[in-house]
Amino acid sequence: MTSPDPITWLEAFAGHVRDRDLAAGRQLFAPGATGFGTRAARVDGLDDLVDRQWRPIWTSTRGFRFDVDDAVVATAADASQTTVATTWSSEGVADDDTTFGRRGRATVVLVPDPASPVGLVAVHSHFSEDPDPS
Repeated sequence: MTSPDPITWLEAFAGHVRDRDLAAGRQLFAPGATGFGTRAARVDGLDDLVDRQWRPIWTSTRGFRFDVDDAVVATAADASQTTVATTWSSEGVADDDTTFGRRGRATVVLVPDPASPVGLVAVHSHFSEDPDPS
């Protein structure tokens, strides 16, 4: 049996963001997951993450993608935990339907879970937008 692949997790999650499929995204996170986000400073638990971060952001985002070729993956020797750090890009959608580019960084802490569609769930995520270069 092969080990779960964190890049597969990234690609699956990004697809759920693009599809605005909150239910499918939930399957990739542990119920007690914590997070830091681009909208919610801190969330505790999956329901809080969905309500305060995902729902408002996913409905105003197009084309979300992780830069998987640049991902840094660190897995514990016993495979009990994997940390992934990577960049991401998307288009934000303003209230008047104009779009604007968004780029940022993400760190995701994953643990094995045979009930997950990809064999891993996130127990923590940290998404932030790139700093303003000015």
